[in-house]
Amino acid sequence: MKQGSPFLESLAKLEVLDLNFSNNNLSDFAFKYLCNSVLNLKCITKLRLIFDTCSLTEKGCHYLGRLISQEPRLQEIDLSIRYNDVRFDGVQCICAGLICVKKI
Repeated sequence: MKQGSPFLESLAKLEVLDLNFSNNNLSDFAFKYLCNSVLNLKCITKLRLIFDTCSLTEKGCHYLGRLISQEPRLQEIDLSIRYNDVRFDGVQCICAGLICVKKI
């Protein structure tokens, strides 16, 4: 993993990672950074993510769809649509990620 934030470096020591981003206004860049960072964490065996009411957009869904398709350790993801503006294309990105790994 590249030299990054101390927070992300501390995550590299965990086996189970539960991240709840609910009620946070995350930008598309934040979703991109988060998804790329999670893909680089090698020691985690289980991953659960919650994105309720966090300003998820259709572009953020693109990054999440990629994460879902490439991250076999992902056990659970909550994408409640309250206050998330995912639109039809965003839903398609998430579904494509799920179909890619046959999680549905």
